[in-house]
Amino acid sequence: AQESRGLGDVYKRQVIYLLLVSFFLFAYYGGYINSEQLFIGLNIIFSLYIGLLICKQLKKGMSIINPIIVTSIFMFLLPYGFPVLFQYSNGEIRYYPTYISLAKSMLYVNAGFITLWYSYKSLLFNPILYSLKKYSKLFVHKLVVKKTYTYFFLLSSIILNFRSIYSGSYGVLATIYADNKEIGAFDQIEYLVATALKGVVFLLAWQYFKYKRSKKLFIFAFSLLLFFQILAGYKGAIVMTFIIIFIANYLALKKINFKLGIICFISLIIAYGLVNPYREYLVYSKEIPNSISSIFDCIYNGVLIQNQIITSEEVSIIDEVMSRFTTLPELATFIEYKEKFGLHIPRDPDFLYYFYTIPAQLFVPRFLWPDKPVNDLGVWWVSNTVTGNMSNSSTAFGPVGFLYLTFDILAVIIGFLIISFLLKLCEQLLNSGKDGAVLTGVIFLSSLYTNEAGFNTYVVEGIRFLIIGIIFQAIILRRIWK
Repeated sequence: AQESRGLGDVYKRQVIYLLLVSFFLFAYYGGYINSEQLFIGLNIIFSLYIGLLICKQLKKGMSIINPIIVTSIFMFLLPYGFPVLFQYSNGEIRYYPTYISLAKSMLYVNAGFITLWYSYKSLLFNPILYSLKKYSKLFVHKLVVKKTYTYFFLLSSIILNFRSIYSGSYGVLATIYADNKEIGAFDQIEYLVATALKGVVFLLAWQYFKYKRSKKLFIFAFSLLLFFQILAGYKGAIVMTFIIIFIANYLALKKINFKLGIICFISLIIAYGLVNPYREYLVYSKEIPNSISSIFDCIYNGVLIQNQIITSEEVSIIDEVMSRFTTLPELATFIEYKEKFGLHIPRDPDFLYYFYTIPAQLFVPRFLWPDKPVNDLGVWWVSNTVTGNMSNSSTAFGPVGFLYLTFDILAVIIGFLIISFLLKLCEQLLNSGKDGAVLTGVIFLSSLYTNEAGFNTYVVEGIRFLIIGIIFQAIILRRIWK
C-alpha cells in the first residue's frame, strides 16, 4: 500500500510536470516563443522538477545513497539540467548545436527520466526481485574484515600499479598514447585489483566509522588509493576516493556528514586544478613519464605553464566543472547528425547490433569473439564528426544518446526500463540488512550512476560489478551468521 501511495504521488507530479512541458511546446508551435526560449524553459523546469522530486523523497525518509536519488543527480540533473545553462550564460555551448536540437534533446531526456521513475516506484519488478531473495545466502551477514586478504589486495595493488607506472602506461597515459584497442588479460587483472582496492578502502572506512577498528590500516589504505588516483590523472577517480569515505560514514552512522560533503566538493576543485593541466601538458609535450617522480614533474610543469598563460578570458574552474558534467550538447549533435546524414554502416557504428548483443558481450570473452564491441563510441564521435580525423580524444556518450541512435524513443523507453530494474536490484541489496549484500550494493552502485558510457557498456559493466561485488564480499568478509 505504501508503494502504491508513493507511485500515486510520483504519478501526480509527473502529470503536472508534463502539463508544463506541453505548455512550452504549445507556446513554441503557436509562435509565442522561439527555440532558444523553448530550450531554456524546458531546461529550467526539468532541473526544478528533479530537485523537488529528490527533496520530496528525502523528506519521506529515502536514503541519500538510494540508487534512484544518485542516478537522478549524476545521470540526469548534472548532465542535462542546470549546468548547461552555465555554458549558455557564457555565450557558448560546446559543439554549437542549434537551440531546437537542444530542445528536442530535452524531450528525449524527459522520456528516459519519467520512464525510470515511474517504473522504479511501481510494482513492475517485484515478482522478479522476490524470486531473487532465495540467493541471499550468498551474502555474509556481519562486517568483520579478514586482514589477511586486506593485506593481499593492498600488496597486489602496489605491485601492479608500480608495474604500470614504470611501463609508461599508467592511468590516463594508457588512453592518450594507446596504440590499439585490445585489452589483454593482464589489463583485466589490473582492473579487478584496482576495483578491489576501492572496496578495501570502503570496508576499512565503514568498519572504522562503525566500530572504531583498524584506524591506522584505514588511513594507510585511503592514502594509498588517493596517491594512485592522483598519479592516474582521472578527476572522477580522485573525487570518488573521498565519496567512498562519505558513503561509508553515512552507512555507519546513518546520518549525513556535511563536513565530508564539503571535502568531496573541494576535492573536485583541486582535481580539476591538477589533472587538466597535467593532461594538457602530456598532449602537447608528447612526454611519456615512466616513474613517480616524472609524473609529478609533468603535473608540476602543467600547473606552472597554465598559471603563466592565464588571460582575461580564462574560464573559471567552476565553469569548467559544470562544462565537464554536461552531455546535453553531445545529445543535441547526435540528433542533428542523424537527422541530416542518417546512420550508415560501416561509416557509423551498428548501434542496434551493440544493443541486442549485450548478453553475449557480458559472457563471451574477446578471444572467442574478435569483433566484440569496444567501448570507443566517444572516440568515434569526436574523430569522425567533431575533429574530422582520427583522435584519442573522447566524449561521454551517455545511455540516452546511445539509445536514441539505436531506434529513437522506443529504445529510450526500453533501455530505461532495464536501467530501472538494475537500480531496483541495487536498492534491494542496500536494504537487505546483510553487510555483505550492502557491500555488493555499493560496488554495484558505483557503476550504475554514471553517464559516461553507452547503454551497452553501462549494462555490461553494471552486471560485472555486481558479480565482482558478490565474489569480493565472500572473500574478504568473515562468514558470521546471525
